[in-house]
Amino acid sequence: MSLLSTHYFDRKKERYWLELAVLSFVISVGMQYFSFPAAFLLGPMFAAILFAQKNRVMQPARPLIRYCQSTIGVMISLALPIEALSNISQHLMLFFGGVFSVLIASTVLSGILAYRRVVPGTVAIWGSSPGAATVMTLMAQDHGADVRLVALMQYLRVIMVSLAAALVTHFFMPVSGLPTEHHIHLYEPIVWPDFINTLILISVSVIVSKYLKLPSGPLIIAIVLAITVNYLGLFTIVLPTPYLFFCYAIIGWNIGARFTGEATRYAIKIMPNICISILLLIGFCSLLSLALVRYFDIDPLTAYLAMSPGGADSIAIIASTSHNVNVSFVMAMQTCRLFFMLIFGPILATKAAQIVERLKQNSTKQN
Repeated sequence: MSLLSTHYFDRKKERYWLELAVLSFVISVGMQYFSFPAAFLLGPMFAAILFAQKNRVMQPARPLIRYCQSTIGVMISLALPIEALSNISQHLMLFFGGVFSVLIASTVLSGILAYRRVVPGTVAIWGSSPGAATVMTLMAQDHGADVRLVALMQYLRVIMVSLAAALVTHFFMPVSGLPTEHHIHLYEPIVWPDFINTLILISVSVIVSKYLKLPSGPLIIAIVLAITVNYLGLFTIVLPTPYLFFCYAIIGWNIGARFTGEATRYAIKIMPNICISILLLIGFCSLLSLALVRYFDIDPLTAYLAMSPGGADSIAIIASTSHNVNVSFVMAMQTCRLFFMLIFGPILATKAAQIVERLKQNSTKQN
């Protein structure tokens, strides 16, 4: 009887996984059609949230999550061209000034959210960090922050920043090639020797991270190894679209499965405050872009896209499909900010959370 029961629950769980996969694909395609950023990550996340509301918590296996984290690291390395890195080295003060200005603004806003007890201190810092949303979410999870709220803050900002950037681009100058964003290339040719080498690189990243036991190890080690492979020209890194969609889905399911009923209600409750903080950050970055225009003779659209707080992949798409935009400068600024958060993000989150906690304690004593 117990064997039959076990078989029944296994079949039931298999059916749930199939239903989750189908729903995730449908939502993702719909979001992709309307040009939502990170559609094939957000779609599975939303689907997993819907399942969690019905007490169907579909949590992927931990080894699979680590493998997908390494894949994201390799993907990030492809978005960091050598030209962007050389651009940073030639204008260090400009890039450091731009990066630190945005980080200071995001830290102040996150401190306000934490001080007002909207979200915990570390969640506020990681959720407001203007790096790549997926990277910040994965790093926050490895450093013990509530990944549900961090993901909510990060991807809400990605959507709002991307929409704002698209509107600014539309009014400054026409965008070419936008209809191609609706196409999903699932049947692209695959160079199998390079793809196999890429999978080996990802596997090595996971194994090395297991022994080094670094927070966000699979992600960071994969970035370092992939950049080395690209620089030395050992082989061409290949990440087919269906494989990337699968990795996005695993990460999205991992995040969405944590949104049980209580967590979802709390997320809805704090969303207005988070939206206000995001709008303030977008406004501050817009002022910084005006400074670039005035004092460094950079065209307005390039300056705005370069200073946009996060959503680097979406910003890259908008920049590359716009006329007369210095894509190298835009990606260099986004790259510089991402590198800074990869290196100093954990320290910044810890110290800022400690400062906010002390301020709250002092306020309590005074009252």
